[in-house]
Amino acid sequence: MGSVKLTINNQQPASAAAGGTFWTPAQQRAIDLRGSDILVSAAAGAGKTAVLVERIIQHILKPGNIDDIVTRILVVTFTEAAAMEMRSRIIDSIRKTLAEAPEGDERRREYLHRQMVLAEGASISTLHAFCLKIVRQYYYRLEGLDPAFGVMDADEAELLRLDVLESLYEESYSSLSGFTELLEYFGGQEKMLTTALLKLYDFAWSQPWPLDWLDKAASAYGLSDDKALTETRWLSAVMEETAAALAYAAELTELNLHDCCCPGGPAVYAAALQEDVDIIEQVLQAARESSWDDLMHVLEEVAFAKLAPVRAKDGVDERLKERVQERRKVVKGIVDTLQRRFNRPVAMLAQEIRQTAPLAQTLTELVKRFAAAFFEAKQNHRLVDFNDLEHLSLKLLLGEGSRPGCEIPSEVALELKERFEEVLVDEYQDINELQDTILRLVSRRGGEGGQSNLFMVGDVKQSIYRFRLADPAIFQGRYNAYPSDDGCNAPKEKVKIILGDNFRSRRTIIDGVNLIFKQIMTSELGGIDYDENHRLKYGAFKAYADDGEDEAYYARPEFPEAELWLCTTDEVGGQEGEAEDDENVEEGPEDLENIEREGRLIARRIRALMGECSEEELQVYDKRSKAMRPVRYSDMAILLRSTKIKANLLLEELRRCGIPAYADLGGGYFSAVEVETMFSLLQIIDNPRQDIHLAAVLRSPLVGLCEDALACIRLADRQGDYYDALQAAAAGEGDPAEAAGEFLFHLDQWRTMARRQPLAELIQRIYAETGYLAYVGGLPGGGQRRANLRALYDRARQFGGFSRQSLFRFLRFIENLRQNQGDLGTARALGESENVVRIMSIHKSKGLEFPVVFLADLGKRFNLDDTRGDVLVHRGSGLELGLSCYDRKLRLRYPTLAREAVAAALKRDSLAEELRVLYVAMTRARERLIMTASVKNHYAAVQRWSLSDHRGWTFPLYRLAAASGFLDWLMPALLRHRDGGLFLASLGLEMSPSPEDILEDRSAWKISLVHAVELQRQVHTGKGAWSFLKNLEQPSGSPDSGVTARLDRALGWKYPFASIADLPQRVRITEIEHLLPERTEGNPSASGNTLTADAGGQYSLWPVEELETNNREPANASEGDVYEWDDELLEEPKLSFAFPAVIFRSKGSRSDATAVGTINHLVLQHLNLDAALDEGDIALQIQQMTDRGLLRQEETASILVKEIAAFFCSDPGRRILAERHNLRRELPFSLLLPAAEVYPDIPSDQLQGEHVSLYGIIDCLVPMGDGYMLIDYKTDRLGPEEAETARARYATQMRAYGLAVERITRRRVLESWIYLLRPGMAVKI
Repeated sequence: MGSVKLTINNQQPASAAAGGTFWTPAQQRAIDLRGSDILVSAAAGAGKTAVLVERIIQHILKPGNIDDIVTRILVVTFTEAAAMEMRSRIIDSIRKTLAEAPEGDERRREYLHRQMVLAEGASISTLHAFCLKIVRQYYYRLEGLDPAFGVMDADEAELLRLDVLESLYEESYSSLSGFTELLEYFGGQEKMLTTALLKLYDFAWSQPWPLDWLDKAASAYGLSDDKALTETRWLSAVMEETAAALAYAAELTELNLHDCCCPGGPAVYAAALQEDVDIIEQVLQAARESSWDDLMHVLEEVAFAKLAPVRAKDGVDERLKERVQERRKVVKGIVDTLQRRFNRPVAMLAQEIRQTAPLAQTLTELVKRFAAAFFEAKQNHRLVDFNDLEHLSLKLLLGEGSRPGCEIPSEVALELKERFEEVLVDEYQDINELQDTILRLVSRRGGEGGQSNLFMVGDVKQSIYRFRLADPAIFQGRYNAYPSDDGCNAPKEKVKIILGDNFRSRRTIIDGVNLIFKQIMTSELGGIDYDENHRLKYGAFKAYADDGEDEAYYARPEFPEAELWLCTTDEVGGQEGEAEDDENVEEGPEDLENIEREGRLIARRIRALMGECSEEELQVYDKRSKAMRPVRYSDMAILLRSTKIKANLLLEELRRCGIPAYADLGGGYFSAVEVETMFSLLQIIDNPRQDIHLAAVLRSPLVGLCEDALACIRLADRQGDYYDALQAAAAGEGDPAEAAGEFLFHLDQWRTMARRQPLAELIQRIYAETGYLAYVGGLPGGGQRRANLRALYDRARQFGGFSRQSLFRFLRFIENLRQNQGDLGTARALGESENVVRIMSIHKSKGLEFPVVFLADLGKRFNLDDTRGDVLVHRGSGLELGLSCYDRKLRLRYPTLAREAVAAALKRDSLAEELRVLYVAMTRARERLIMTASVKNHYAAVQRWSLSDHRGWTFPLYRLAAASGFLDWLMPALLRHRDGGLFLASLGLEMSPSPEDILEDRSAWKISLVHAVELQRQVHTGKGAWSFLKNLEQPSGSPDSGVTARLDRALGWKYPFASIADLPQRVRITEIEHLLPERTEGNPSASGNTLTADAGGQYSLWPVEELETNNREPANASEGDVYEWDDELLEEPKLSFAFPAVIFRSKGSRSDATAVGTINHLVLQHLNLDAALDEGDIALQIQQMTDRGLLRQEETASILVKEIAAFFCSDPGRRILAERHNLRRELPFSLLLPAAEVYPDIPSDQLQGEHVSLYGIIDCLVPMGDGYMLIDYKTDRLGPEEAETARARYATQMRAYGLAVERITRRRVLESWIYLLRPGMAVKI
């Protein structure tokens, strides 16, 4: 909600727009002010995007503008979707203004109409799209750039990177001095080196001057002497962090001394605690004023006195004593950590830095070489990536003499400055230094031929894309430097406007967010102080007009609280145990159980809000109807920090509880069953001696063996690996022998093809020979499954375009991607009208809002992986690169001062990001905010959280930085509030002293503890069922006849659908004797005897070599029809494949006749129809097929060479040759038909709603006028007199083939032929 119609903060709205929309004074100021660089800092829900759009519209509609003003505005958005929406809103506004313009004002109407037309091509796009436009326009100024270049996506870039790196490593062994030592630093593992190299490359190339950045990072290790280390940012950063930790320790010692002197305090501790105060003050003074070595000596002398024993007669308050002891434990921990850090003098630290300098030089040089090789490889492929677009644009915009810190605009830049009247940037907090440099070069500064014209909108508190190298410090730097708007209209060079009113949330949400973040968001950690300028202000949204300011409102019993639920596995009433260690705790099975329990808790709360429990149904405001209504599932969202694995578990738990839900996983490609199966098959094609992958393929639908068959195979050879057992089983007898032999035959062919042909063609052939692509299409979610398999083909084709052909290399690339937590999957888009609970990541929720938000899994620990490792990278000046020192003699790595300093800076940045993520999550809620978390040893954890260590609003930096998860921020903040005191009291704990204004803050919270036993899954056996059964008594006398009858009916029940239980759901057309009635003449799509859309049929026909299908709806399609075809359906295939032989094979033994038919079909499919096609030519082509691995030598004896040659002399054979460049061969298809059509002998009521998938392969499809001719080859041993027998036998099959073609192509099948090769007879059906 970006605007209001009510009084805002006791001020009247400034003005109304054309549509009656009112704006606050600050919003109106941001819309109207011109002639300055304007930074708009807008809080969550403040309508910043609406203000941006309104500013553009008002600029366009302003009288007196030039005719093409809409093309003179540059708008940069964060996503393409945002750009499209913004363009649409601008056009709609112009259209509305045009409709309201007076009929007589032709000039005005013509101007508006022109702007509406030009707006379609206006510069409203992402920064990458803008850079692409610049590079395409001025490509001739860039040496070596092909004007027809393409743009790579992320997956293509990753494939090419892998190829370039492998070549680079091979060259570096001989050409790069120090490469062997560098590889030894990474334990000889190229994978670790690759991770570090790419991290350094990505970071450097997010800078405007990457090579200078790398040189600066490496040169910092070249210390001239020991003193030079004391002047580095490394040492000063560590000293600052040390001083902050000691300041916190000093505050704790003062609090301890105060508490020990209070009534009931442990007075006997006074002497020791006073000594603690003196010690910490001495160390703190040394940290602030002395050198490293002096501080090291002071710390060496620190020793804490032992506390005197407390006797029972002293009357000491036990809780106060424990509080003092806990604080002292923290102080001693801080000092102990510092003693371990300050254990080496500066001279030794400097020596370690100098020892690491050669590694830094080699690593940065390797990055430079990779960058050059990668760019050259992209040029060779005539491609660029997104990063290239930015750097090529910058190269065009920089003039001669430019250098770091002094960017001089080029002629192109000056031209763009002149072109754009205004440059507007949305989500400015998420840009990096390179992107900011580009924006500054295309916008004006005061004095550059006009007034300043850069308009930036953002909120640094919502910058959560650090993993994409966004730098919120850029926004914050401008925020600190720009003066606040004084309301004067005189042009200024720069000005800052703050939008603090929130028009999204109820007051309870706003109050709760303010309470939390005023305590935990500080300039030391989050980069900003959560002060008056940053806190949320209630915007008096019309729907919540009853959210008044008076105390009576806050005292109402129905006042909606923000909720925090803690789920614990501890026993009810348990108070034992210690809080678990916060460091290096990884997620395990227990974490997955936690999210399931939280899912049950969330389901319980959803039911309550829906009115299914005793609570009254929640009423929410509907923006469309502008009225209150009952809450729906679609009003609710569950937000997670990470959706990996946990989103699926949460989704299943909600569905188990009967709550419709949808999770936009944004991945899951590798975990899809059909993809896993194909990867296993590719693995054994590369190396069949992989037992797990081999067993997976044999058990999969590709082969379809049961567990018993797998066991029989294993018994065939108990000593060797499973591949040996499979070969032994194939040489034996029985069903496993036949299946094993058949599979090994195809596996041998595929392995041969993998060595000789491109990988994409191998995958294509597997799809064709197994029918697996068609099979998965018949499963639930078949469309997505087919898309997954086609995506695998696409990735293989891309890999073949960027890398040397190798199945092993492709599998290694995929494995690397999986190990690095990468994925290729894409989830379907969810319609807004679907009434389901959404599950999504916090990042995906940014920019969205929901009436009810569940913030789950808050017990999850922060991911601080980027602070670990031996190569750390940071954007801070002087902190660019952190390396460990490597002792080659001892083969040990240990952290240098540089690495410690960079790690500390990275941790602070990571925690600041997590702080902003929490802010984004909590501000998505409009009416209800419900948070859940799992905690172990809750009693000890709550005691730790409630430890009073600060008397002001904001927590000290050291305590904030010690957080391991969101709960370490939320709980200490809430336990200082009065509602937190109620929660403590419920656990038998006392509340620590708290500032009065925090204690009595008007926000309302419900903090609850729920035990795991309360969230056990419900078993629907009914209440007291077991007690009822135990109390049953043996009946006496003769049984009641009515009871007997009921028992007979119950125990004699038979499954009413037993007759169809064993019917297959997928059937080859040649396996049934009936299918459809005869086809009538006329339009095939209108034929009364063909299956229509009303019957529920679905049809698909696609050539296997064209995997990228395009869906389109025929002009005369009926509602409900589903059609899939290829745009180039009738083109001659570049490749075609053999008859499916593995999947869906007959359960019986494979006859020699079947083998002969398969082999001859293969030959007819692969024959070159431009050749002579006599017996000699056909024999020659057969030999070539054998050489290529399509045939085995022993199979050639079964080929009917003479009969095939005779076929091409027949009437259908001659017609094939005439259309040889237009026909198609071996087309697989499937039809989803109502089961009643396939099984007419089964009662129709039993088949109601059931479908059967029929499939087959058309041998040859020949264009014939405005239709087609179908030809099917047969190798049956029939005599010339048996033509009618053949016609009757195959009529059903050919009618089905004709139906498939007609329904897909909307063109008739004019003729259908079968050709009997052995008697040499063509039979027309």
